[in-house]
Amino acid sequence: MVARLLAFFVALMCAAPAWAARVQLALDTDTLKVGESARLQLVLVDVAAVRVPQIEVPDGLYLTFSGQRSRNTTTPSGQARLTIIDYRLQAIRPGQYVLGPYQVEAGGSTLDTRSVELEVLQSPERESR
Repeated sequence: MVARLLAFFVALMCAAPAWAARVQLALDTDTLKVGESARLQLVLVDVAAVRVPQIEVPDGLYLTFSGQRSRNTTTPSGQARLTIIDYRLQAIRPGQYVLGPYQVEAGGSTLDTRSVELEVLQSPERESR
């Protein structure tokens, strides 16, 4: 899970010039069981200011804000400022879900994310009832 997020950040940092503000939506898994949760992140690169966006999720999922942090990092294309907004996504009902795309107001502009997909499976405990 950590390796997947680290690879995502490296790819994000190399994907665009250092001066280009951008946002990416990241989910640390693509499959959950009912009752499990995952980390959903908005990663903003080179954005001066951002308010925590209210993200709507499909019925069958539950989302809570977990925190926000910022740091400077060095990339192959130069210095970049990362702002990471963490959410906890809980699976309530089985199904196929698409999260996003979302629009994020940041630094006086609107940035668009791509969507991510999530499959929620019935948990074994609930199947036996």
